Formats: sequence, structure tokens, C-alpha cells
Amino acid sequence: MDSNPLDRLGESYVSKFASEHMEISLLPLNRVLTYILILGIEVPKMLLNLV
Repeated sequence: MDSNPLDRLGESYVSKFASEHMEISLLPLNRVLTYILILGIEVPKMLLNLV
């Protein structure tokens, strides 16, 4: 049961971000905000690269 690539990509971004900002990774709310930040910035960039 493999998670899809987008999930793994999100997890790698979050773990990278969390390792740079360790205090953020301790707070679940901030982890959610980090996901939103990543989805709001990185996903549109990736989509723009596809077109």
C-alpha cells in the first residue's frame, strides 16, 4: 500500500521545512499551516511548469 507521489512530496517538503524550523514541527496547527503554505506556493509553481 504505497502512498501516492504527491503525498510523499508533501511529506518531504514538510520534513525539510520542519528540520529548518524545528519549533514549527512541534505544533500540529503550524504543521497544517505549513501544508497550506506549501500547497499554496509549491503546487501552483509545479502546475505552471507543466504548461
